Amino acid sequence: MMKNKIFKFLYIKQEKQYEDAYGTWIKFRINPFNPLTYVVMILGLLTGLIMFGLVGMWREIDSTNVFKWNEYQIGERTFKQQEQ
Repeated sequence: MMKNKIFKFLYIKQEKQYEDAYGTWIKFRINPFNPLTYVVMILGLLTGLIMFGLVGMWREIDSTNVFKWNEYQIGERTFKQQEQ
């Protein structure tokens, strides 16, 4: 997505890649030390209010802590690969 590339270029989104016994994972979070992050968050909230309204916006957003590391798996190892 173009949005993710722009956020990485501006250091708003941080990503780390690591491997373990189950495969390759990417950890990501919003950078809490970059002032542009807070500008983007305010613009996102204003855009959400305009598009969805107050009640609809709370249904659409993920209200977990955005500054904590989240992760998703990008590659999975098979049992044969784990034995090697």
